[in-house]
Amino acid sequence: DSKPFRLQIANHLPPRKLAPIWLGAVADAAELADDAFAIWIAREMVRDMRSVKLKRLRLVGLWAWFSGQPGTFAGSLMRTRWTPDIQFEAALAAADDWHDTILLYLNLGREPITDLWLRPAHVCGYDFRPLVSVSEIADEALAMSNCVRRYGEDVAHNRSRLWSVRKDGQRIFVSLSVSPV
Repeated sequence: DSKPFRLQIANHLPPRKLAPIWLGAVADAAELADDAFAIWIAREMVRDMRSVKLKRLRLVGLWAWFSGQPGTFAGSLMRTRWTPDIQFEAALAAADDWHDTILLYLNLGREPITDLWLRPAHVCGYDFRPLVSVSEIADEALAMSNCVRRYGEDVAHNRSRLWSVRKDGQRIFVSLSVSPV
């Protein structure tokens, strides 16, 4: 309830029929992160209410808060940080990206996978390289624009292994080895 907050929030008042939802979201945003995040959600709701997914506000708020904490482990895992200029859809995508990386770390930890099931190999011009660490899996997901980070639980519970398949040094695809058991 600072004076700068009161001056800024007045620029983002909603139509009367949206006021109860808007007020609840702004209060939640202030509690989740800070005044800047609360003003941002107020603006985003007035700008495009349909794009704001209030059920996902907690994740976006947590991501926004950790964006300002780069010295923390969770803050260090971000590829994109929250700024007041970002739109909600982009913020949600960045928060989901961060969340996927955190889940990968929670499942796999910091130690590399040692039981690969198979050996790395070169077969018919293709290189099969195991993805044995969180950073290798995250790098592959980024390079290939895929969801391979979401397999952390399966790898951690010995249900699968992940492989980068390359030809002439170029990534072609990610292969998933599934446990026969």
